Amino acid sequence: MKVIWSVNAQKQLNDIAYYIQEEFSRNRKLKFLREVKDNEKLISTHPFVGKIEPLLIDRSISYRSFVINNVNKIVYYVEDKRIVIVAFWDARQEPQKLVNQIN
Repeated sequence: MKVIWSVNAQKQLNDIAYYIQEEFSRNRKLKFLREVKDNEKLISTHPFVGKIEPLLIDRSISYRSFVINNVNKIVYYVEDKRIVIVAFWDARQEPQKLVNQIN
């Protein structure tokens, strides 16, 4: 399936990658981005690998999430023949922020 990143999710990913480079190193950032890409491939071939996101269970869209590197999660939904990533979430943040962010 085709994976599409929302503008918001792409910005979140870029912000986290920038932070990793500034606080750690460029090599660590590249490793992180490879890990994200590998997980994106996994989701594209197995779209239901993510669990139903409990924070968004009351929504009309069935959002799923997939945790990577114990800190971040990809929040997405499956629609027709595509997967839409709506958030690249740092799970250490206040959960209500995610709920408010997803319309």
